[in-house]
Amino acid sequence: TFFLIMLGVALHGLCYDFFFVTGFIYTDKRAARQITGQAQGLVVLLTYGLGLAIGGYVTGELYNNIVGDKVGREALPLIQKFWLWPCAFAAVVFCIFTALFRDDTNEPPIGPTISDDTRRGFEVVESEGTPTIADI
Repeated sequence: TFFLIMLGVALHGLCYDFFFVTGFIYTDKRAARQITGQAQGLVVLLTYGLGLAIGGYVTGELYNNIVGDKVGREALPLIQKFWLWPCAFAAVVFCIFTALFRDDTNEPPIGPTISDDTRRGFEVVESEGTPTIADI
């Protein structure tokens, strides 16, 4: 069982890297420079906020419906049944993502252009690199 625990920890790290970090990199490439911070904030809200809250609630309800208050040897086959649901859900999401995802990182970024900001009366300051606290 120790091997399975270590395998689970390793898989968790890979999933974290491929989902969250890749999502942040993709968002950074696709959002216009003027709205990169807002786009990253939206990704955090949807994944760490709403996604975590909804996923935690649904998973808790699923566990309560399948395993309930059973413990020990009585709960073991039910826990296996419980984990089949998240695995099936992940497989369905993977298939949908694979079928619908379009890599458009070579297209221009999405968001307001400099002319849009200038028309609205915002001053656009071009700078090199990532803004620091000194730029504020």
